[in-house]
Amino acid sequence: MRIFIVVTALLTVASCKHGSQQPDPPVGTVDDICFERDILPIFQSNCAMSGCHDATTQADGVQLTSYSTIMNTGEIEPGKPNKSEAYEEIIDGKMPPYGYTPLSQAQKDLLYQWIAEGAKNGVGCPSTCDSNSFTYSGAVSKIMAQRCVGCHSATNASGGIDLSSHASVKTQATRGALMGSIQGKAPWKFMPQGGNSLSDCEIAQIRKWIDAGTPND
Repeated sequence: MRIFIVVTALLTVASCKHGSQQPDPPVGTVDDICFERDILPIFQSNCAMSGCHDATTQADGVQLTSYSTIMNTGEIEPGKPNKSEAYEEIIDGKMPPYGYTPLSQAQKDLLYQWIAEGAKNGVGCPSTCDSNSFTYSGAVSKIMAQRCVGCHSATNASGGIDLSSHASVKTQATRGALMGSIQGKAPWKFMPQGGNSLSDCEIAQIRKWIDAGTPND
C-alpha cells in the first residue's frame, strides 16, 4: 500500500511539472518584427493596390490598408500562421492574384513570424534605415521590392511603369519621376498610392543614389 502511495505521488509531481512547462516558442528566422515598419508595407504594396483591396475598391468586401482592416477580415489567426487563411492564400499562390508579382521568400518569412508571434500591432518602431547606405543592391532595390514592385513590376506595370530592375528604376529616376512621385511633387502622383510615405531616411537613400549617378552597385 505504501509503495502504491509513493508511486502515485511521484507520478503526480511529474505530471504537475510537465503541465507547468510552456510550449516551445515558434522557430523564428526574423528578429524584432514591427507591423507598421515591416508588415503593413507588404499588404499595402501587394494587396491594397488600386483595384484590389484598397479603401476604394475593397474587392470581395475586403480592405487591407491598416492593422484594423487586416485583422477584421478574420483571415489572420494570431499564433497560428498555418491556420490563417490570408497566409495560406499567399503560400498557395492565390494572392497576390495571377499576373502580379508574388511575394518573395523573405516577405513570406516575415508574415509567418509576425503571425506566429501573435500578429501584434507594433507601431512607432525604431528605423533600421541608414541614409549613408545608398547602393542600389543594398538600399534602393530593397525599397522598390517592399514598397513599389507590387504595383510596378515587369508583369504588372501599373501606369506603364516597371520598378523591378536597375535599368527600369534608373529610367524613372533620370526623368525625375522617381523622386517626384515619392515626394508627391507635381506633375507626378504621390506614391506609394494608398500607402504610407517613405521615411525621410529612405527618401535620402534614393536621392543620394540618384546624385551618385544611379549606379548598378
